[in-house]
Amino acid sequence: MTEQVATILLGQVFVDVPHGLSSAPTVDDIAVMPHDNLGGRSWWIDTIGAANFRLNISSADGGSAHEFGYRLLNC
Repeated sequence: MTEQVATILLGQVFVDVPHGLSSAPTVDDIAVMPHDNLGGRSWWIDTIGAANFRLNISSADGGSAHEFGYRLLNC
């Protein structure tokens, strides 16, 4: 699968990303890579469900949005 892009908008701390699969993937099925400098913020995924997974950062950024590439593996 080609890389998709998810963006955590300015001032936000998460984005719900639709995965498009017929069932929920596991955390091991999702590869994520930040596309920009997070300014020391950490990131993680959680809340993996039948339609979406949640991509989080540790604190909101008032200066810019943050873009992440992701791929679904073994799906």
